[in-house]
Order: sequence, then structure tokens, then C-alpha cells
Amino acid sequence: MFYLSIIDVILVDPKISGNVGAIARLIKNFEFNNLIIINPNGSNLINDESISRAKHGVMVLKNALIFDSIEDLLNKLKLDFLIGTTAQPGGSYNPLRLTISPKEMIKNLDINAKIGILFGREDSGLTNDELDFCDFIVSIPAGAYSTLNISHAVGIILYEIFTWKNSLGKNIIFREANVHHKNNLFIKFDNILNFLHSKNKKFGKRQVLDTKRIFRNLIGRAFVSEREANTLGRIFRYIDESLQGIWKERT
Repeated sequence: MFYLSIIDVILVDPKISGNVGAIARLIKNFEFNNLIIINPNGSNLINDESISRAKHGVMVLKNALIFDSIEDLLNKLKLDFLIGTTAQPGGSYNPLRLTISPKEMIKNLDINAKIGILFGREDSGLTNDELDFCDFIVSIPAGAYSTLNISHAVGIILYEIFTWKNSLGKNIIFREANVHHKNNLFIKFDNILNFLHSKNKKFGKRQVLDTKRIFRNLIGRAFVSEREANTLGRIFRYIDESLQGIWKERT
């Protein structure tokens, strides 16, 4: 059984209290529960205007969790997936802003994972540094003027998840790799890249960072299982040990 309560709607530095209230209403409309505000002064956004806009979602608004930063959030809440959003997707040569659509996102959504969805500022969205925390990035397809009001963007994504949840069959098998399994996998992959960087000047620091980002994008979009993550991690460990051994023999 999939519970929408395992999904957190996270607003990064929102400026307009009316938008925050409207989003609380949407959270209630689509049977979600959790609103998080990333802003040291986030409590100031819970005021008469936002309460008026929230309507029957007023308790979602009043129960909102407030954190100083994304780092603060991740240190205190254990999320298996952090999904970013952007109105400015990049091409294949910009791995940080390589995006998927909401419909693509829900194809492999894990019903056992704790998920957070980041929405950026009304005027400037999420920064590259903030997107770098995310497992993958979602962008809503739109016309030439692609920037949506934040509450509209939240509504579209919550609607897609809500309708997907209602279409689930009873016998679907879902993948379950959590943040611990993924981090172990990333560490083993990073060890290989760091070794290559230390021994081959052609494999520069920029290439290392880009490759790490691309690999994280792949794993984020794939929603790998615990078994898949452990198998890949074991293979990467064997590769790392073999490379280390070959290098020692050569020297």
C-alpha cells in the first residue's frame, strides 16, 4: 500500500505567504500531509494571508516543519530520494540540469521510500548548488514561456502522483533501495574515479565531478533495488581492488 504521507513537499525560501497557503491547500486536496519550509524565518509566512489561502489545508500549514537550510533538513530527516524541480532544464551536456517529466518520474516511484520534492523560489527557482543535493530533477513540459507559478507547479506534480497512486494494482513489485544503500554504492564508485584521477592526468577533476553527477542522475532515475545497489557496489569494489592490485604489480 502506498501512502502519500511519505512524500514531503519542500519549499525553498518562498517569498509570498499567499503561495505558501495555496500550496497547503493543494497538499490537502490531493491527500498529502507534509509541508516543509526551508527558511530561517519561515514561521513569518504562516500568517493571516496564508491561512486564508489554505482553506481546509490550514492544519497542513500550521504543522509545517521549518529548517534553516537543505543541509539542516537532510541531517535531521532521512530521505531516500530528494527530487528537484526546475523550469530551466539543460541539455545532455549539462548533467546537473538533465531533467525528466512528472509522468516519467512516477513510472518508477517507490512506494516504500521516503521522498522529498524540492520547489524553488518564486523569482529564481533552485540554484545549481541546491539541485546538486537532488537524486534527479523534474521539469514540467510547457511552451516557450515555461516558468509556472510555484503553486501551479506543485499542483501539477501532486496531481500526477495522486492519479498514479489511485491506479496502482495490488500485486505490483516495487524497488526498495534506500539512502544508505545508494550512498554505499556512490562511495565505491567514487573510489574508482578518485583512483583513476590520481593515476591518469587526462582524467581531470572536472571530469571526475561530471562523472559522479551523471552516475547519481542515472541511479536516481532508475530507482534501483537494494539487491541491485548491493550487486553494483560489490562489482565496483572488485574493480577498485583489481585496479589497486594491478598498479602495485606495475610499480
